[in-house]
Amino acid sequence: SSSGPIASASIRKQFERSHARFDYVRRVSPTIRGSQSLEDDMVALLEHDLSKTWLAGFRGGYNLRSSETETLAGTVADLNRDQAFVGGFVAYKFSREISLRSEYRFTHSIISANGRTVDTNSLFLTLLYNGEAQTFRGY
Repeated sequence: SSSGPIASASIRKQFERSHARFDYVRRVSPTIRGSQSLEDDMVALLEHDLSKTWLAGFRGGYNLRSSETETLAGTVADLNRDQAFVGGFVAYKFSREISLRSEYRFTHSIISANGRTVDTNSLFLTLLYNGEAQTFRGY
């Protein structure tokens, strides 16, 4: 393939009050100068229902991207990147379809082009809508 996912796997396990998921994707995409960028992305998710309305969880992942670019002078620059993240979240379910989630995420990145390491702390507040089809009186 010259563009898009070339491998994808997802493992899901549901327990009585917990849900676990692991996703792996390998992507390839062309760059502007004719070379390709190759990316491996892995994410693990664990959620636990604390009650009917509260949910707590953990997410962790690793992203490895290899890419290069050629400058106008003909030199090749390495744009490889390694990035790992961990995060924890708490969600409140208003209904089966709508929930509000607060998440803390720590990200550690190593960028090969300049040998720099970047650590990031983030806080997210997200309104989620799952979009499941609703029936009216069973129809």
